[in-house]
Amino acid sequence: MNLEIRTANHLQQIIDHVETQPKLVNKAVRRAMRKTARWLKTRMARELASQMGVAQKGLKNRFILSTVGKGKNQKYSFWLGTYPLAAEEAGKARNLKKKGVAVKKYRFAGAFYKNVYGSKKHVWIRTTRNRAAGYSSVSPVSQTPANVPSHLKGRFPVERIGIEIDPIAAELFRRYQSRVNVQFNRILEQELHYALNIE
Repeated sequence: MNLEIRTANHLQQIIDHVETQPKLVNKAVRRAMRKTARWLKTRMARELASQMGVAQKGLKNRFILSTVGKGKNQKYSFWLGTYPLAAEEAGKARNLKKKGVAVKKYRFAGAFYKNVYGSKKHVWIRTTRNRAAGYSSVSPVSQTPANVPSHLKGRFPVERIGIEIDPIAAELFRRYQSRVNVQFNRILEQELHYALNIE
């Protein structure tokens, strides 16, 4: 998902008024963009985590701000990765007595929290069981490892369970599309005042 902040029109009006100090204006614009990006990242991470019922920590590395173009044509692009969130990143995972895993408000029947590959524990489900359950998966289906005893080979392949982000994130992006430009303009006015009158 992608959200763009366009600065060209508002920036041109301001530059026309303060043509004598373009360096200060550009500095104020950069500061305003950084502050707007932090504002957007904080608000969206908070709302997304709240609506999904997960910890914000697992979502923070999914937000990326990048710049495209230069000068009047510069755009800032805010990107959110909507690939499913690994279940164990949503909060503390625990195995249930009645065959399944609980993570925050989510319950995954037939799943297990265990170290299958590597050194970390993850929430897994057998591929055949997931066909009926229909949980999102984070990683592609794993193959049977070569060092598994023959009596356990029927227990593979397994899939790592994930939690969908896309439907909630799409709604958040629609809601913040108009709010982000209003917020940018408000912060830009503050930064221009600071740059032109105080610095």
